[in-house]
Amino acid sequence: MAQKQKIVILGGGVGSIVTAWKLTSEPGWQDRYEISLYQVGWRIGGKGACGRNAAEGHRIEEHGPHIWFGCYATAFQALREAYDYCRENRLAPDSPFQTCFPDPNNANAPCAMRPRDHSTGAEYVNGEWKLWPMYFPPRAGLPGDAPVDLLDQIVALIDWLIEHEEQLSSKLSGDFRGTKLAGHFFAKLAFRTVNFFGKLLGGADAAGDSILHAVRALLVNPVLALQRSALRRRLFGPVAGRLARSLLDIFRKALRSVVELLGDNDDIRRIFLILDLGIANLRGIFADGILSQGFDIINDEDYSDWLKRHHCCYPWSPMVKAIYDVGFSFEKGKTSGADGPAGRPPSASFEAGTLLRSALLVFFGYRGSYVYKMQSGMGDTIFTPLYLALRHRGVKFHFFHRVRNLAVAASQIDAIEMDRQATLKPGLAEYQPLYSVKGLPCWPNQPFYDQLVEGQVLSQKGIDLESAWSGWNGHPIKLQRGVDFDKVVLGISIGAFPYICKPLMDARREWADMVANIATTQTQSFQMWTNKTGHQMGWPWEEPALLGGYTEPIDTLSDMSQTLPYEDWPGGAEPQSVQYWCGPLEDAQAIPPPYTQSDFPDRQTARVAADAVAFLQKDVGPIWPQATQQDDPAALDWSVLFDRHGGTGPARFGAQYVRANIDPSERYVFARKGTWRYRLEPGKSGFPNLFLAGDWTRNGINAGCVESAARGGALAAEAVLAAVEGESPLPPAATGA
Repeated sequence: MAQKQKIVILGGGVGSIVTAWKLTSEPGWQDRYEISLYQVGWRIGGKGACGRNAAEGHRIEEHGPHIWFGCYATAFQALREAYDYCRENRLAPDSPFQTCFPDPNNANAPCAMRPRDHSTGAEYVNGEWKLWPMYFPPRAGLPGDAPVDLLDQIVALIDWLIEHEEQLSSKLSGDFRGTKLAGHFFAKLAFRTVNFFGKLLGGADAAGDSILHAVRALLVNPVLALQRSALRRRLFGPVAGRLARSLLDIFRKALRSVVELLGDNDDIRRIFLILDLGIANLRGIFADGILSQGFDIINDEDYSDWLKRHHCCYPWSPMVKAIYDVGFSFEKGKTSGADGPAGRPPSASFEAGTLLRSALLVFFGYRGSYVYKMQSGMGDTIFTPLYLALRHRGVKFHFFHRVRNLAVAASQIDAIEMDRQATLKPGLAEYQPLYSVKGLPCWPNQPFYDQLVEGQVLSQKGIDLESAWSGWNGHPIKLQRGVDFDKVVLGISIGAFPYICKPLMDARREWADMVANIATTQTQSFQMWTNKTGHQMGWPWEEPALLGGYTEPIDTLSDMSQTLPYEDWPGGAEPQSVQYWCGPLEDAQAIPPPYTQSDFPDRQTARVAADAVAFLQKDVGPIWPQATQQDDPAALDWSVLFDRHGGTGPARFGAQYVRANIDPSERYVFARKGTWRYRLEPGKSGFPNLFLAGDWTRNGINAGCVESAARGGALAAEAVLAAVEGESPLPPAATGA
């Protein structure tokens, strides 16, 4: 029998875990491979790691709020399979979460992920913030089913615009659509032309009588046959594209006639903003040849600048701002310098093609519902079932290992140099990382010191093994090629590469270029437990808050009160809600070298706490008008905060959870304009035995999100299998492009 290939995976984030999941989904993999995963500290999860604070009601403490979009096909596929595997093998028989999604036969039974179809935007109008409710209707299927085709995404966008055009026409007594658009001679001629060629090529008459219906007909009739017939696309594509662009320009000119009505009427203003943004996107798709040349053709432009080039009236509308906020798309986390509270900061940067591709997926490419909310922490609901299933399948997890250097020889990864941060006590075969909270296997917010030889010292000194500035190194070890590994999957995030990948950067120019150009930023978050529900504090809608695009830098809110039943507070002292806030964190002027001892983490945490208190003292009125101070309607009433220790005033904030995500591998990877070309593909690292997994790879999304990391992991697994087996037994990961 041939010797087993030894595959080492570095890092425990989404990319690494999905790589391991795909590799171990191969029938008979145990006969051919040995898979080991090395992780710093005591838990997996990367930016999605979370821990339970046993001293505070076993509360959930996250890196920040995490919401999964319904378009996360690769990530949801792995998660669904993990839940099925755990249930079938009874790996967590007491867990309340035995399924990923609601049981259609018992909708009230506990499940890990629940759908929601509403979110909220924030717009700054006439000197005040207003909340903008948004609804995205459920679609066929479930996340993890086959991805939605690009053509269907664009058609769904047009249908959405037609719906809003009809709403605008109704509010303007029909004048807008009936007189200015559908009655236009050119629109009628174009519509008849589309139908004529459609029937000539075997299609049916398109329904409708407006310009947007004509544009839709160009896509669904065989005239263009987008992505489905190369010959027809070459023959008719340029003509159809020019016709569509001309039609959209007519629509845009008519739309501008209602600009003077936008200020006072919220409904008309918001419909206008949706149409304005949608028409600019469609025009750009046709004008720039994206359908034939791909999204990357416009990636040297910033998205809001690209919108402006395509005549968008408001290229920094609340919807655009919210997307930049969700993507933390600000150079070095800086959000100051904007013209007004909702203006565009000079540091804003997001590749036009990457954002457009992602927005089409998020808003028009989802299965089931637009978003899904975890019912407990991300560690509990996502990484626990994947960890249990992978461990049961035979993956070996090595906690307490920090990678320090990847050594190169003969154009291969020759050695992996690490610090073993802690050793297991005699008699323990492996570290046991989980404990039960109400039957749910959870990750603690600190190691189980009683399993570690160094546990007492680590506990007494308060060493944070996840921090790059703890000053704790442990014992150096080295994994050697041909002895300890044959193939390496690098799943650590790119922010750490200047410190652990210098030999790769010295050996290959593309590595130096990637590290120099792929942008990362720090982020900040805080969680606040309260004595009132969101509704009692004044949140105006039945659906709990899911808010984006608010004031900088604390711009995003998620009411995560659905997690409270899975915390374990003492009876009679239970919070009524928990609210997660987050945003970018501007880089400090001086960041000390990592892997040294420094109080930098404490100083940055204190900085985030001070910023959070300042935010709560001046910006919560529009969000929770019934939770403010009597003499200051903008400031939080501090008594609303849940504090078992009886603090008063702002001191009650000290009982909440604050986090500064500053470690190199925690820095958020965003898609700064023009940087797509520097991303390396998961199977093309330039080193034959090295494969790449993460949202920093070129994987078809190329932006910081769970699905991007999952696709990177799936492509890494495909490349590993191709290298080991000579061919790939896995189908290519969907790119959505």
